[in-house]
Amino acid sequence: MKKTLLLCLLLAAVVCGCKKYEDGPLISFRSAKSRLLGHHTLTKFTINGVDSLQAMNDRYGVKYYFYYNNSLEHYTLMIENDKWQSYHEFKFMDKNTGIEIRQSVLCPSCNGEAELYYIKLMHNDIHLKSTFNSTEYYLELE
Repeated sequence: MKKTLLLCLLLAAVVCGCKKYEDGPLISFRSAKSRLLGHHTLTKFTINGVDSLQAMNDRYGVKYYFYYNNSLEHYTLMIENDKWQSYHEFKFMDKNTGIEIRQSVLCPSCNGEAELYYIKLMHNDIHLKSTFNSTEYYLELE
């Protein structure tokens, strides 16, 4: 009886306490860093709910690569299109709630930095949101 009660309490703690993001998995054995790092494609980009994916693709590209740059000793986001690549330093925010990107192309009016908060953080399905001066930026990466 005690073992059953202990197992029920443990299961309840795991199910109720592990969901960190609004639309994330209940349980994950991979860290937020390991789920974000790697190659992704921007599949949705909206500004205040207006589809801006084509404008983003035309301007900067939709291929995203998050990685740790050993020579510079910081995390880097590379965004590329068919013509060029841009590099942006980023860091993980406290308690893995999102990332902060320096020299962000996502929000030109953000004084060079954008804070993107995780909405969904799975291996091949990442949703991020940022708000600056009452403008909401929403991204989906696969």
